[in-house]
Amino acid sequence: MSGLPDPGGVFVPPDMGRPLPDHPLSAKMDLTDQELRTLLAMLPGPPDKYLLGRTLRVAEDGDYNRTDPRPMRLTVNVRYVYEDGNPMCYHFCPAKVIPERAAWDRNWTFPVYICPFYEDDYDNCTYKETMSQRHWRVTRRLPLVIPQKAQNFPRGVRPHYALRRPHLHGLAFVGALPQAPDVQRNPADYLHDPESDEDIEPGQALPNDPVSWARIDWDLRAEELMQFFRSADGFPFAAYFLRELLEEYQFLADDVHQALLTELKDLGKRPPGMPDWPRPNNDYWKRRLQQFSDFMGTSNPEPMFEQRQAIPKQFLVTQFLLMKPLQDANAHMNINWQKALYIVEHRIAVTDRFFERTNFRSDRMTEGQFQDAKVVMEQIAPSSARRDRTRAEKEARGEVGPLRQPPANYPGLAPANQHFPGRRGRGSA
Repeated sequence: MSGLPDPGGVFVPPDMGRPLPDHPLSAKMDLTDQELRTLLAMLPGPPDKYLLGRTLRVAEDGDYNRTDPRPMRLTVNVRYVYEDGNPMCYHFCPAKVIPERAAWDRNWTFPVYICPFYEDDYDNCTYKETMSQRHWRVTRRLPLVIPQKAQNFPRGVRPHYALRRPHLHGLAFVGALPQAPDVQRNPADYLHDPESDEDIEPGQALPNDPVSWARIDWDLRAEELMQFFRSADGFPFAAYFLRELLEEYQFLADDVHQALLTELKDLGKRPPGMPDWPRPNNDYWKRRLQQFSDFMGTSNPEPMFEQRQAIPKQFLVTQFLLMKPLQDANAHMNINWQKALYIVEHRIAVTDRFFERTNFRSDRMTEGQFQDAKVVMEQIAPSSARRDRTRAEKEARGEVGPLRQPPANYPGLAPANQHFPGRRGRGSA
C-alpha cells in the first residue's frame, strides 16, 4: 500500500469512465424502470455496463443463501458503478477505514478506504481510495470502475448489497471456490441479520449492557439515516442533526467539537424559541433519529464494544461534511468544508492509534503523545479509560505484569505519529 499521491499535488485519477449525464434524473434517487433506462441510455456504450447505487439495497435473507458455508465467487457483469451512498469495495460490501502511512512523511497517517477483506490475500479485491480521492471522484459524478474478474468471498459471507431490479443488471455467483483456503470468518462482521436489529419502542431507554447493545446493527442504522438525509424528506433535517451531535455529545472530544462548530459557523443552529431539536413528522423517522442520537451520546460499558463503535461514530461526521447538497445549499456561508473534514480525519487517526497503543501495540505513539491523548480519550472512550486506569493501578501494585509487546522486527510496525495535534481549549478555534 504505497505510492499514494502528495495531497498538495494535482490528483490525476485513472480512467474512471464517463461522468453521470447532467440531466434532471441524475439527482433523483427513486427512479422508475423507464427513468433508469433513460438515464443509462445517455451514457456511452452498452447500458448494462452501468449501475446506479440508488438501485441497490441492503441484502436480506431471501437474496442469498447465508446458510451455505462454502466460500463463494462473485461475477459482476457491470463495469461502472455510480455510488449514491456509502463507500463500497468491489465485493459490494462496505469499505473498511484504516490509517495509512503517507509516502511523503512516514510519520504521518491519514484514513484510507480499503476492502474489508484486505487481511486475506486470496479474498482482497485490492480496492483502495483515500478519503480525498473518493471525494474528488464522487463530487465529479465519476463511477467506481469494477475490475473485470470474479471476486472471492470468505466462508458464509455474501455481498452486503443486492439489486432492487435484478432484471436490469447482473450480480451472479458462479459457484464455490475450488480448493479454497480454510478461513473461518464471522458473517456478522459483514452482513446484517434482521433478527438482531430488534426495534426499540418509543420512550424506551437504549440497552446499557453489552449483550443487548450488540444486538442492534448501528452501522446499518447509520447507513439508513444517511440515505434519509439525502432524500427530499430528510435533507431539511441534516444540518440540524449534525449540529445536535456536535453540541450535545463528546464522541470526538470537546476540542474537536468546538473547532468544528467554529468552522461550520451558524449551520444547523436552532432559531430563537425552538427548545428542542427538530424531528420529522413521520413517526418512524422521528423515532429513528432520536434513538440514533441517544446512541451517539452513550458510551458502551464494555470496552471492546466501545472501541468498536468509537471510530464509526466519528466517521459519521465526515459523511455529513461530504454531502454535496449540504455544501451547495449553504454556499453563502463560505464554510471551509475541507478544513472541517481534515479536523475530523485527524482525530480519527489519533483515536485509532490510541486504541492500538492500549491493545498491545506500544509503538503506535510516543509516551508523550500517549499521555496527551489520554485527556481526550476520557471523553471519547470513558469505559476503556477506566479499564486502562484499573490495569495501570494493578501493575503499580505488582498484581499483574505489563502487557506483552510484539518484537521490534514484527512485520507491519509503524513509527509513532509525530504530528499529534494536542488538545485545544473549549473556546479555541
